[in-house]
Formats: sequence, structure tokens, C-alpha cells
Amino acid sequence: MSNSISQVQLFTEMTAEEGAILSGGTAQVHLKHLVVYDTQEWPQDEPYLQVDGKTIWSKEGVGNGTHTIDKKFNISGTFDTLSLWENDSWPSNDEFLGENKIYSWQRGTDLSLSFTREGANYKLVYDVYSV
Repeated sequence: MSNSISQVQLFTEMTAEEGAILSGGTAQVHLKHLVVYDTQEWPQDEPYLQVDGKTIWSKEGVGNGTHTIDKKFNISGTFDTLSLWENDSWPSNDEFLGENKIYSWQRGTDLSLSFTREGANYKLVYDVYSV
């Protein structure tokens, strides 16, 4: 009986991230669209999205409204970091609009992340599912 209690305690003390790693499950992320409420520059931005420092999407002439992304990737490890930038030509540097993590244990549709630095207001809508 004490063995059973030890096993129960072991698994109830585990975080969701640790459970996802042990289960061996892989999560795929589908970046659906970006909703722009306020651009960082007026009247349009040139945003780009990075996953762990690698650009996976960019678009020029983005104003307020909904913009399709339709990109998929598998989460590598426990989580991936998404960062949103606004591209600027020389001599300015690109503006960092924010970053968020997507975890391998997450599942769901129409999840969202906000990016609100530098006066911008963006919402990224995405799905996460098992593969």
C-alpha cells in the first residue's frame, strides 16, 4: 500500500511540463492569424514573427484588421518562444513588440497571445494539438 501512495505522490507533484516530456507527446502549433488593433507606426507596420529566434512569417503594409498567417510548426522540447518585431530600414533598429511562450502541454483551438510593446496592440490566434 505504501508503494501505491508513493507513486500517486510522485505523479501529483509533477508539473504539466514534466508530464508532457515523460509522455513523449509532440505538440503542433498552427498560427492562424494576427489581429492588429494598433500599429506601432502609422499607418502600417512591417511585422515579422520569430520562433526561438528564427523568422517564420513576415508581411509588409499591415494595418489594423485581421491578417492570415497559416503557418505550422512542432514545439521543440517543453516550449517555444514566439517574438513579434516591426521591421525598420536603416538607420533605425527593428522594434521589439513582445514575446510569449507556447508550451508543449497546451492543447486547444483559438488560443491567443498579446503583443503590446512600443505602442502596438497585436493579438496572435493559434491552435495547439497532438501529433
